[in-house]
Amino acid sequence: EKYVCVDRSRVYVYGYSMGGMFSWSLGQDPRTAPLIAGMGTVMGLPMHDYLVGKGTASDIPVIGIYGDRDCSVPPGDGSAVYNEVCDDDGYLYVDAFHQHRLWASDHGCSVGMTHPAQYEYNIPGRNEIRCASHCNPDDGVPFSVDCRNDAEHGKEPWHLDAVLKFFEDHYNSRTN
Repeated sequence: EKYVCVDRSRVYVYGYSMGGMFSWSLGQDPRTAPLIAGMGTVMGLPMHDYLVGKGTASDIPVIGIYGDRDCSVPPGDGSAVYNEVCDDDGYLYVDAFHQHRLWASDHGCSVGMTHPAQYEYNIPGRNEIRCASHCNPDDGVPFSVDCRNDAEHGKEPWHLDAVLKFFEDHYNSRTN
């Protein structure tokens, strides 16, 4: 901030695969969480031993986009807390439903145990994905959104657009 103008209310992290895992880590770490305004994760979830909530008292909205047929970082179906990769190499990842459930709870949302989460969330112009949240959208833009599509592990051109629309919804809800 000493050398460039930075709008600290618009510093977001976004990552794909391992970068998505790193985005979760940044939001969970008390040293870095206060510095970010939101997280976007695509095909990335925390490793099995890292089912933890947000690392700051302030709100950090997160949107995760996952492929239901992803064998590299399987998002799961909510039936288990951890999911193993398809090639039996021993890697376990936190189930997306459980990670988003914890994140929503940390933001004061009343969470349930049904998968998908009980509230639908639509991103305008993004019909490629189905999004759900444990946070009631009647209370404002949800703080934790779990989006799925029928895809394997891979980048799509629309991923970043969906994440940026989610961030913009949050920014606009804070400034209006």
